[in-house]
Amino acid sequence: MMIFFRPALLACAATLLARADAGAQEAGVPAAVPGAAAAAPPSAWSFNVTLASQYISRGFSNSRGKPVLQGGVDYVHPGGFNAGFWMSTLSDQFVQGSWAETDWYVGYTRAFGELHLGAQVYYYVYPGGRFVYDGSVRGQRYDYGELVPTLGYRWLTVKYWYTYTKDYFGSNDATLFTTGRGHSRGSGYLDVNVNRDLVDGLSLQLHYGHQKVAHFERIDWSDAKIGVTKSLPAGWSAALAATKAWSRRTDDFYGAGYTFDWTRYAVSPALRPFDPIKTTVVLSATKVF
Repeated sequence: MMIFFRPALLACAATLLARADAGAQEAGVPAAVPGAAAAAPPSAWSFNVTLASQYISRGFSNSRGKPVLQGGVDYVHPGGFNAGFWMSTLSDQFVQGSWAETDWYVGYTRAFGELHLGAQVYYYVYPGGRFVYDGSVRGQRYDYGELVPTLGYRWLTVKYWYTYTKDYFGSNDATLFTTGRGHSRGSGYLDVNVNRDLVDGLSLQLHYGHQKVAHFERIDWSDAKIGVTKSLPAGWSAALAATKAWSRRTDDFYGAGYTFDWTRYAVSPALRPFDPIKTTVVLSATKVF
């Protein structure tokens, strides 16, 4: 459905920062000793695989509380160009007919000292995913794309995920059972993240996000996260995080003080009431190589 502290992006950022640090240190490195072997340059490619207790994205449990397997590949050119692929298994009760989310992205990042500016273009594909409900909606897909400008300074990163496709995650009159509102191009997600190093390979992550669904403000929501990550030998890391999302109250024609009931978001009424935005905890282990 969405992006949320994915290991592929963390690996990509780590690679960019490592190269920046390496470049800054070159001026102070003494001349090579004759006969010494030259150090191999860092690879432009990196791979990652994650096993997590569930897939939380923008505060939503896309796997309906079940474990998931995730993985990705990134290419980062020294000049700033980057591209990659990432995927996660998910519940076919969250994305009807699908078993996975696949993300394809390309972008450019440039550093100005401790300031990092960049932009990426994403497109999300949910294999086989289509809205079904009771048969009244057919052929509507979940696939969509976002443009993501990024600003980073030291431990703070701010992104804005702008929907450039006709619909955001399939949101339109047909799938939300409304009239006169059309589609949801122009939706946006404000994504604010803090990543602070603590001690002995331990780091703290804080996150706040707000999703605006264009023309369908009744389902706008916000989310927050607090977590810690521990770096381990041989490219391994472990993470623990608590997340929470909440819907805003509206006073439009949907009803005064109306709050969208996300416990109804299920393919079958027999699966309710599962609340995909409840406060929850995620445990994960990641290997980067």
